[in-house]
Amino acid sequence: MLAAKLRSEPLPRARDGPASRPNALCPGKVDRLVTGLRGVSLDMWFTAFLRTPELDRAWEGARRRELAELVVGASGQQIPSDRILAADQELQRRLATARLNRDLVPPMRYLEGVAAIAEGVVRSPAEEAERRYSLAGFRQAPPAPNPRLTELHCWLADQGLPLVLTTNTHRSGRALHDFFADKGEGYFAAVATSCDAGARKPDPRALRYAADLVGIPPAAFLHVGDRYDSDVIGAEAAGMTPALFTGWWERYPQELEERVVRDDPERTPRPIPVAHGDDLLDLVERCLAERGGA
Repeated sequence: MLAAKLRSEPLPRARDGPASRPNALCPGKVDRLVTGLRGVSLDMWFTAFLRTPELDRAWEGARRRELAELVVGASGQQIPSDRILAADQELQRRLATARLNRDLVPPMRYLEGVAAIAEGVVRSPAEEAERRYSLAGFRQAPPAPNPRLTELHCWLADQGLPLVLTTNTHRSGRALHDFFADKGEGYFAAVATSCDAGARKPDPRALRYAADLVGIPPAAFLHVGDRYDSDVIGAEAAGMTPALFTGWWERYPQELEERVVRDDPERTPRPIPVAHGDDLLDLVERCLAERGGA
């Protein structure tokens, strides 16, 4: 079995172990499985892919450069970059005042908002503008995938189970899906982003949207993510079975470390702990065995 093969190369464990870390996952009896498993949803950051503060800065710089190129004057003339930057900051201020996150705004609507403030227009064609804005920085500095992602995708495909990437982001799901496919990394049947769904995790609509993309009921989904406060709570609210990925907790940047909620030891039933690629494959095998025995 592939699960047995992967046990020889586990994902990194936290250096000091879960029990000694603040908000660490408290072990408990796993008393639920997806008895009718038909799909798996993976959170993007610190589950399927790794991000760093250096990458975040590079991507944000690329996003601003794309804005400066995509928002132009009515006759196609270049608008000074400081004016575009000021319009970008003003739009974000307006969103914050309305208690909205940029991750909820579809790429073209955001571009159009910046253009309106800067008294310009979005360079056409719209589909290309959306793609460029959505992929800003990724081609030059692509995110690092979980080293088990290829094996996981192939194993799930052999079982006829779609893998869906689910994430809070301002980037278009279609653009991300095509980006990974073009790189020869077509792991995902679909990519569900908050800006497309109009909802951010832990809002259950974000995860129901992921299930809708592949036409599978949320109750038949296993969702795996690293954050209790968004992935576990969101999956439960959507009707999915949540699993809490702990394998990259030690890689959190300080800014995320300070605000993330790892676990709620008082909450029952317990989220299923997943620390390694083989843990996840074992879990999927158990779910499929339950389905076969149902």
